[in-house]
Amino acid sequence: MVSSAAFESLDPQKIVRCFEGTRVDVLGQLHRWIDEENASNSTVPNVPIFWINGSAGTGKTTLAYTFADECRRRGIPVPSFFCSRNFAERSNLNLIFTSIAHHLAQIFPSFGVRLAEVLRLKPHLASASVPYQLEELIINPLRSTRDSFRLSLIVIDALDECKDAPVVATLIHEYPGIPQLTS
Repeated sequence: MVSSAAFESLDPQKIVRCFEGTRVDVLGQLHRWIDEENASNSTVPNVPIFWINGSAGTGKTTLAYTFADECRRRGIPVPSFFCSRNFAERSNLNLIFTSIAHHLAQIFPSFGVRLAEVLRLKPHLASASVPYQLEELIINPLRSTRDSFRLSLIVIDALDECKDAPVVATLIHEYPGIPQLTS
């Protein structure tokens, strides 16, 4: 069994949306990015990660929540993990990819079957290193089931609020060419 932080990250009681009419340009960039990723004739390089960075208090979480909520309303599944140093289960890096894998398995049955196979062969993954978890719990199962997937958005917010900063830096720097948006 994959350990998971059992909470719904897109809970409007915990996070608020952008005020109507604000952040329109930024949200437009994000929507164009996801629409280009989904287009079969896209001229944009296939870059499935978009990193929003900025100083504390600039509204990155509100922006991420708003975009995720808008995608969900468009029928796009949105597994998410909103990190927070105020909650132990939300500042533990080992729970991010196990939670995302759990959510993906609930949304996409073929992913769930593949994930169950991986966990049967490698039951230690919940306590493995975070980069290894990413590879084994998310990337490899997605690669092997990609033909059965429709568009999905995975939101991971506030990695800087997790306890192990060097691991966070490693995750970010392993994927060069990530489009960035400064909030």
